[in-house]
Amino acid sequence: METENNNENRNNVNIPLERLLMAKYYCKYCGTFASTVSSLTSGTCPRNPVKGGRHVLYEGSEKSQYVCKYCGTKGSSISSLTSGTCPRHPAKGKHEPAL
Repeated sequence: METENNNENRNNVNIPLERLLMAKYYCKYCGTFASTVSSLTSGTCPRNPVKGGRHVLYEGSEKSQYVCKYCGTKGSSISSLTSGTCPRHPAKGKHEPAL
């Protein structure tokens, strides 16, 4: 099994390359991620505008910075972006990442 040294890890632990390359599927409302779409969408999302709603797949690519599609606010992650209320959201909701 190949490994890659993760220099950002404080313990300097070798992480299997397969795990580093594993796909991540993100929720567009809260930024939670999972390794499969079905495992992501099976959980309830605390930021889904529909009370008790489930996680919804973010269909854009993974980025270093996410931008709100309504107002242009930027966040370093989907989670940080969607934590704030958007002044231009049509339903007075939270920021939503653009694709």
